Amino acid sequence: MHLGSISFDPSKPDAASVLQSSAHALPSCEAVLGLQPGVLLKALCKRKLKVVKEWVEQDLSVASANDNRDALSKAIYSRLFDRVIAQINTALAAESSADGDVTPRTIGIVDIFGFEVFVNNSLEQLCINFANEKLQALFTRAVFKETIEAYKQDGIDAAEITFTDNAELLKLIEAPQTGVLSILSEECLVPKGSDGAFCEKERAREGV
Repeated sequence: MHLGSISFDPSKPDAASVLQSSAHALPSCEAVLGLQPGVLLKALCKRKLKVVKEWVEQDLSVASANDNRDALSKAIYSRLFDRVIAQINTALAAESSADGDVTPRTIGIVDIFGFEVFVNNSLEQLCINFANEKLQALFTRAVFKETIEAYKQDGIDAAEITFTDNAELLKLIEAPQTGVLSILSEECLVPKGSDGAFCEKERAREGV
């Protein structure tokens, strides 16, 4: 975050230098990374070239300095992420061994986004959206519905807990005989089935 706060002076496009307004981020970055003062500034704004047998420093352009900063940020984030994952894996493996559990423990991450709408939506996109909504329903049941039910059993007022239930949306897609997938499957089995006929059945169901 400190690194991303560093900006370069646009008035010197061919010789990058850090803007005074963002210079405070440099020592913060160097402290976190364990660098000596001035090392990061030089690394961001200059490059070394070997001329014959000697190394010489050359100023970087503002564009190159920006690329330098962004590349360093991405590299740090990537290595930090890998380090965190390695530490988690080590901790989970140690806990499993201590408990005598031969099944490795895992942490699952669910990315619940919901519907995406494009100019042209394919069957593949419908299936992706449907899977996302099923995950959302699972999340809703686990986090909200079961929590509210537990509160009621304990005599706790849960009226303030509100959420959006997507049950009607799922019914629209997966309901037997009347759902989108059911009507689509039926149209695929009908002789001379067509996109137009499928759309007409959907319009009729919706009363359009």
